[in-house]
Amino acid sequence: MKKIVSRRYSIPIHKLAPVINSCEDNSPRIINYDLNSFKETNLNILYTAKTNEIDNWCSENLNYATESGFDLEMKPAFFKSKISTATVIAPATFQIAVKQNSEYRTLVAHVHHLPKTEFPKNLAKFFNNHRIQKNGVAIKEDHQNIRRFYEKRGLNTAELNPVGFKDLVEYSKLLWYTYDLNENNYTGDKRVAPTTFPAGLKSMSFQYLGMKIEKKKNIQCSNWENPLSQIQVNYAAMDSLLGLILRERFLDLLEKEKKEYDVLEILNAEKALLKEEAKLKKKLAKKAKLDGAKESIELNKTL
Repeated sequence: MKKIVSRRYSIPIHKLAPVINSCEDNSPRIINYDLNSFKETNLNILYTAKTNEIDNWCSENLNYATESGFDLEMKPAFFKSKISTATVIAPATFQIAVKQNSEYRTLVAHVHHLPKTEFPKNLAKFFNNHRIQKNGVAIKEDHQNIRRFYEKRGLNTAELNPVGFKDLVEYSKLLWYTYDLNENNYTGDKRVAPTTFPAGLKSMSFQYLGMKIEKKKNIQCSNWENPLSQIQVNYAAMDSLLGLILRERFLDLLEKEKKEYDVLEILNAEKALLKEEAKLKKKLAKKAKLDGAKESIELNKTL
């Protein structure tokens, strides 16, 4: 196995093209976002597979953090048939993004190359810390992926309880149906069209940040277990960073904490309604089945 060489560097966010570019078309989107700020903003990246460097980064950057961007990468698996239940695909990298004053910092931890029985203690503390929100897209199952990594390496899963994962799709869903694109104002009224809300990192970055990011298949589907190229490191770092920037953007659009409670209330009410509808449908189906059986019995009696 090739040795991982740690890399620490700083790069202006706007220079990460073609990963990120400002939008130039006139498609309707929720924008009013100052992209010029990113022309003067650097992203500091640490790429490493060393336990002590991961622990030190977490200690320096997460002790007072309450918000973070999070993502992970796994080696893609291609199967001709259904995936076997015995097949376990564990994460290869964990990415964490935080903001210190006006500076963005990202850790790309290549955990696949950690010693077999080792796991950075401060990284485990980060996952177990409910005070630090881990923001990303489609990350609701990431706590299971993290536990899967532990299990595959024979580590004690009792020491790990990943919490605080926030799927930003929930914010996108609310905003898409309650935001007037023409007026760029939060109205609270449900829009008629379009009916499909942005649910991916690419579409959300476009609609809410005015950024056009490229998701190249040759990078997405590359082998994340091998030592990463500079392009892969930048790609992984940007994914976690965009989770953090989108979180900041959504809080701004929802008028900070005031509307965030509304988000939770609406989503919980919607889930409860769907649950009640499912129960009612099940009850009606059962009643119809019983009524049908009774009619069949009565019919047999008359014959």
